[in-house]
Amino acid sequence: MKKLVVFLSVLCMMLTFSVPTFAKAGEDHLNYGEGLSKGQSLVSKNGLYTLAMQFDGNLVLYGRGTALWDTHTYGNPHVTEARLVYSGYFGLLGDDRDFYWTSNNRDYVPGILLVLQDDGNLVLYSKYDSTYFPVWDTNTYIH
Repeated sequence: MKKLVVFLSVLCMMLTFSVPTFAKAGEDHLNYGEGLSKGQSLVSKNGLYTLAMQFDGNLVLYGRGTALWDTHTYGNPHVTEARLVYSGYFGLLGDDRDFYWTSNNRDYVPGILLVLQDDGNLVLYSKYDSTYFPVWDTNTYIH
């Protein structure tokens, strides 16, 4: 009986950590391990910029009525979500669990954070001690 309880406890922990979490509506950021499924988006705090995971498989940053940046993955039937993965990358995952686009930064873990800033820039931050520093961005900030 004790072995069964231990087995079930371990199984529950594995399931808890393997279930993907997605951003809440209206958020301006993704935390480590969170993502956007098709149809979800991030919105900057000032409401001027939106990062949308589109149903066509493309991730697009919109601002002031126009597309400012995208992953060029439109029309890819495999792309299912954008995710801030445990290896420190931000990427687009497919239904086959392959990456179809990544931020292509070096592995920075833990404490990664992706923020859609009020200046229109999408920035991936890493944390060292108590300081966040940028490791990748879309270079779409407005001066």
